[in-house]
Amino acid sequence: MIKDNDDPRATYPMTKAQREILKRSEAAGGVSSTDYELAWSHYKQCVVDKGYSTPVLDRYPNGLYFVARINAEGMTDEQRNKFNKDDGVCFNTEVIYINDTYALQLGNPQMINDVNQAAVNCLKRENVAPKGYTKKLFEQDEKNRLQDEHTELNYSDPKVQSCLAALGITTMESDKVWRPAKTSS
Repeated sequence: MIKDNDDPRATYPMTKAQREILKRSEAAGGVSSTDYELAWSHYKQCVVDKGYSTPVLDRYPNGLYFVARINAEGMTDEQRNKFNKDDGVCFNTEVIYINDTYALQLGNPQMINDVNQAAVNCLKRENVAPKGYTKKLFEQDEKNRLQDEHTELNYSDPKVQSCLAALGITTMESDKVWRPAKTSS
C-alpha cells in the first residue's frame, strides 16, 4: 500500500504526483503507459524548473525511456556538480519508482530474483534467444559483449535491447545528445 507520506529520513521524498500515479497503479494492478509518460513529463518539467534545458529522452522499442547522452560542455565543475544533484533530485522525486515498476512489468513479470534468468526468460518470450539458450550462455554472452567478442545473442536487435533495458542492463547508446546548460540566444 502506498502511504500518504514518505519516511521523514528519505533523501528524496516522492512528489505528490509520483505518489498519486503509484496509488492509481496499485489499484489498477500495474503502471499504465499513460501514467509512465506522465511521470517522465513531470521529470522533464522539474529539470526545466531548475533552470536547465528540456531533457532529451530516447526510447527503447518496448516504450522504456532513458536520458540521452549528456554533454556538459561549457559548464564549470561547480555547475556540473549542481546539475548532477538537481537532475538526481528530479529523477528520484518524480519518476524513479514509476520507471522501475513499469520496467519490472515489461521485463520480469514473474518477479524472478535472478536478473540473468529473468533476462533469458524475457529473451525467450520475445523469441530472440537462440534455440536452447540458457542462463549460463547468457552470462557468457555478457562477458563476451563487454570484451567486444562474439556473442550468440544479437545485441543490436531492438527486442534484445528492450528486454535487457527492462532489467537494468544497458546495451543501447543514444545518438541523441542533451545539453543541459541553457545557452543565451
